[in-house]
Order: sequence, then structure tokens, then C-alpha cells
Amino acid sequence: MTVRDFLKRVNAKTIDYPARIEAYAHDDRVLNRALGIIPFLYFFLLFESFRIAANWKLASPLSESRFHPIWTIGWASYVSFDHVVALICGLFLVGMLIGSLFYMHRAARVIAFLALFEYHAFMSSFGAPEHNIVSFIYPLLFCIFLPDVWEKKETTFLERKTFLIGFIGIQTYLGLIYSLAGIGKVVRGIEQLISGQANFLSPDAFALHIAYWLPATGSDSLFGPYIVAHPLAGWPLFLGTLYFQVFTLWAIFKPSLHWIWGVFLVSFYILNFLIMNIFFVDVFFLIAALFLYSPFDAVQIRWKDRLADLPLFGPLFRLIK
Repeated sequence: MTVRDFLKRVNAKTIDYPARIEAYAHDDRVLNRALGIIPFLYFFLLFESFRIAANWKLASPLSESRFHPIWTIGWASYVSFDHVVALICGLFLVGMLIGSLFYMHRAARVIAFLALFEYHAFMSSFGAPEHNIVSFIYPLLFCIFLPDVWEKKETTFLERKTFLIGFIGIQTYLGLIYSLAGIGKVVRGIEQLISGQANFLSPDAFALHIAYWLPATGSDSLFGPYIVAHPLAGWPLFLGTLYFQVFTLWAIFKPSLHWIWGVFLVSFYILNFLIMNIFFVDVFFLIAALFLYSPFDAVQIRWKDRLADLPLFGPLFRLIK
């Protein structure tokens, strides 16, 4: 049996993309929304580059002693730290400006990716990887391989299909990150359960984590102390987070779930800030663009169908007529 024959036999209720990508490629609403989301990524990073460039002087006296260039920015070992900061900020700013103005050309997208790549390498040269902006690196890498269709009056079916498959690749990358994080938590929780330690099934698990995290980081939060004092209030949030994280990759291949998962992921970062004083602002906007405004959700989808596609709980909603 060939791969094509296998995909034809896949139940569309299980995996939507292989069975329906052709239909999406014919839908102008889907393609136009996807075409509009890509430049948004570059515009947001342009804003970030302006913000960083405006404060570049703050980095020089505070960070030079901890700066140890990783191999992807090895050239920085031969340049003074002040010049490295100026060059990186300038490269990031110019690269994102080019990407924002000329995103419809592959060469501009290559330049923007290299600028972001070097900026991330610089920020990861202070003893730990930079986790905020890293979520944009692979999406910008995927953007390089998208066909240049923005300025074309007429596009072929193959171009439209290839563009949407590339867009799915961007979403799948993010889905893989969250699912691996959730699976890692579950595996670790099972190990703790076997060894008799507090685990994700313990009602006070989230409260114990907060009680450790806030003093360890010397920070405070709005709702963290309340969760510590009332552990049961945080347990559903903890279990819900595990559920949504583990099945994010599943949701990628169910367009009916994109908006639901977008709401969760945005809420996850908001609650992370309110409870644990952790906030990744960059990935917040990336999720909003790729999930809440997913092009594959441009087609009208009934709420019954959305709920019926939920992993584990979907069969229960399918019983509702």
C-alpha cells in the first residue's frame, strides 16, 4: 500500500489535514488569512527589535562579565562587547525591517531569519538558552520555504497547497513543543507516583510547586499565595494544563480545535503570570496569531463539532444530538 492509498483510508474524523488539505487549498478565505498572518510575525519582531535597540546601552555594563559566546556567534570573541551589542541590535533591527517590508520575497525572509538566529545566539551566550524569542526561530525558518505568492494575481493549486502545508508546519512545531512538555510532566509524575512522592495526581501538587518556585526566584504573584493556602483551587488548573499540553499536537491536526487550544494557551500564559509571575510575551502573540486566528478556522465550524473532536472527551459530546 502506498502512502497516498493509506491517507485516502484515513478517517477524516481522526486526522483532518491529510483528507482535507485539498479543500482548504481551494478556499480563498483560508489562504488569504494565512497570507496575512505571516507578515504579522515580522511586524511583531520589528517592534521587538525597536524595543531592544532603544535599550541596548543597558546591556553593556551589566552583562559583559557573563558573556561567553556560543559557537553560532563565535565571531563575537574577536570584537569588543560594546561593539557586539551594537552590531547584534543593529542586525536584528535591519533584518526585521527588511523582513517586514519585503516578506513576500524569499531573500528577505532569509535575511530576517539569520538576524533573529544571531540575536538568539547572542542572548543565549550568558549561561543559559534564551527561551522567550526562541519560539520564533523555527517559524521563520519554515517561512523561508513558503512559495512567494503574495504578489501574484493568480496562483496555481500546487502553490496554494504548498503554502498551506508550510503553514501547518509552523503550527506543528509549536504543537510538538507543548505536547513534549506535557508528556514530560506526565512521565515525571508517574515516576514520582511510583516512588511515593507528591505527583500530578496529588491535590496539593500545584500548591507545592508554587510554594517552592516563588521563594526560590525571589518573586511574588497576585494569586500564588491564595493557591498555596487553598491547594484544591489550583488542582483543576494543574490537571487542565496537563491535558491541553499533552494533546496540543493532536489539536494541530484538528482545525476545529484550533480556537479552543488558542484560548487555552493564551490563558495558560496569563495565569502563569498571575500565579507564578512568569510571562513570555513573545510566544503569547505567536500563539494568538497561529491558533486564535488560525486560517483553518476561517471555515464556519459548529460548536458541537468542536466539542466532538476533543481528545478523550469527544465521544461523550458525540452522543449529544
